[in-house]
Parts: sequence; C-alpha cells; structure tokens
Amino acid sequence: IKENDLVRGDKLPKVREIIRDTGFSYATVNRTLLEMEKDGFITKTQGRGIFVGNINNTKSKQVAFVIPKTISKGKIFLDILNGLRRKFEKEGVHLLIAISNMSHEEEKLTIERLTDQQIDGLVIFLEDNYRNDYSHIIDLKEKDFPFVLVDRFIPEVDTDYVVVSNRDAMVRVCSYLKYKESCDSIIYITHPDHATSDDEKINGFKNAM
Repeated sequence: IKENDLVRGDKLPKVREIIRDTGFSYATVNRTLLEMEKDGFITKTQGRGIFVGNINNTKSKQVAFVIPKTISKGKIFLDILNGLRRKFEKEGVHLLIAISNMSHEEEKLTIERLTDQQIDGLVIFLEDNYRNDYSHIIDLKEKDFPFVLVDRFIPEVDTDYVVVSNRDAMVRVCSYLKYKESCDSIIYITHPDHATSDDEKINGFKNAM
C-alpha cells in the first residue's frame, strides 16, 4: 500500500497473487490480511475482492523479549535489552519484557499468552531446560509466528537465532580466576553437544592466559 501510494478504496491483489509475488506461505498471508482487516487497514467484500481501508489507522507494533531471570542478575540481558530498545525506538515499535523465572512451564505459558494477545513478534532467551522440551518453539514455527532465539540453538528446528559472543566474558572470568590464590590452573573443556560459540570462548581463554 505504501510503496504503490494506494489510497482508500483502491483494489489490492488476490490472495494467490500476494502469495506468488511475496513468496510467503498461505498461513502468513491469511493471518496478515485478517489482522489488517481487524485493524481497519483493508476491507474484504465477498465476490469483489480486497480493498484499501483506513490507512491512517496506525497501530504501533509490539515485540516481547522473553528472558529466564531478572535483568539485574544477568548483564547479558541488559546489553541485549539496550540494543533492542535503541533499534525498536527508531522503528516506532513497543518493547515488552516477560520473565519466566527459570521455569520451563511458565516460559511455555508466557509465550502462549503473548501470542494470544496479538503481539507482533518475540525475541526469546530460553531457560536452561529447553533441550528437553522445545515443543512450544516448534508450535511457533508451525504457526509461522515471527520470533528469534538468543544464545540458544535447536538443531532440529530451522529458525533464526543469534549467538552471543563469549570472548569478553571468558577474558574477564579467566583473568579473575588467574589472580585468585586458590586457583592454581585453568582448563577450558569443549563439549560436542554444546552448540555455543566455542571459537570465541577459546580466543577469550587464550587472551586471558
């Protein structure tokens, strides 16, 4: 609508044409059209098609950042939050914070509640037991709901994720341990099942040594 300078009453392409031109799935296109109709951006008339509605009806988007514990207990959450806040402020997007309190069940309920509240997207930092049960993430994927995982990787699920660099953290931790009288040596052990940024950690470890 914006790119083509359409005005109220202009006819929009048919659903199958939108799918063909955008490459999005039927579920995504249908859900988007339903939301646009609910917000008054478009009107659908049986047998006639889809038309531009009230394009001045601007509803701010909302994205939720789901984290397992309070921000004061983890600097990583504060760093991510500040980055999200700066980005979303520029885009005019509202940012919500949801805390699962390190509870897997509460995390699942929180994500389910947020998606039911018509939130536009999720940034998710899963709690530690996510490897045992990530059915709620599969559910998001099947619904074609927009989300990104932070510092958590699920090989079986093809989705967007961001892995946080641990180089600086390793430097700080190793440097701290190196100068403690009770610490005689520091050993870094990798594990093939841990989908973390191992190269970054090793570099941090070497720099500290």
